[in-house]
Amino acid sequence: MSRVKRKEEKFYAYLSRFIDEALAASELYAQVLASYPASREFIPQLKSHEHAGDELVREIMAELSASFITPFDREDIAALTRNIDCIVDGEEGVCARLEIFDVDWVPSEAVKMGELTLSAVRSLREVFEKLPNFKKDPAPVIEKVVEVRRIENEGDRVYRGGLGNLFASDTAVIDILRWTKLLDKMEETLDFCEAVASTVQGVVIKNA
Repeated sequence: MSRVKRKEEKFYAYLSRFIDEALAASELYAQVLASYPASREFIPQLKSHEHAGDELVREIMAELSASFITPFDREDIAALTRNIDCIVDGEEGVCARLEIFDVDWVPSEAVKMGELTLSAVRSLREVFEKLPNFKKDPAPVIEKVVEVRRIENEGDRVYRGGLGNLFASDTAVIDILRWTKLLDKMEETLDFCEAVASTVQGVVIKNA
């Protein structure tokens, strides 16, 4: 194997490790939302995933600074790294706020948002599995990018429906405030999944 090839594979391996970390966090995230407050005990594990993500950011950025050879633009590698990190940070932030806001129930739309985020990250995992071959065969990568976009669009619909249901119900004002902030954070977290997919699409287009 050539030295150039080894250098390229190093970055693919880093991104693969990071999306695996994000997937593990997303599985916990969906689980916490699906059965909160009984699932409160799992929240510290999300903090561990956040710390692991921060360490991967440091490693990838250090490797970028030291490398002249990258498989595609270093700005895109940096953007992918930052946005995957934001997914994990967002999930941990939502779950931390469940405790901070002292919530004792979770609306069905929030559970659905957790499921959609997990689905989006699973699709991103497939994106990164196929990414090393994108120059030879970009179609499988783009197919999964489109799937992430579809999931994010569904998330927008669920998010807006959740807000509408909160304000149309007789929910206590304090709970409306709590869940408005939480749903906003959940929607932002799912948006970062789309940001990863959009960056990958840009990489494919620029290297076509």
